[in-house]
Amino acid sequence: MFDKIDRKKKQAAVTLNARGLKEQTAANACGISERTLRRSKSRYRQFGDIEGGGKKRGRRSIWTPAFKDVLLAFIRTEI
Repeated sequence: MFDKIDRKKKQAAVTLNARGLKEQTAANACGISERTLRRSKSRYRQFGDIEGGGKKRGRRSIWTPAFKDVLLAFIRTEI
């Protein structure tokens, strides 16, 4: 399996690219691939974070806002 690329390297490459360096130059300066840089930029535009958009894992919570309201109303009436 591949090692995870450091978040600081991705952020630095995105910043250099935003300041006017070409993607290839920014990626090479930070030691990442151009594809990683493009993927990070895309995630930043879409999710507001360079590593955003990962799948949430695990069981879905039953504590929805509506459920919480009903539960609090029930507890208040019982006290």
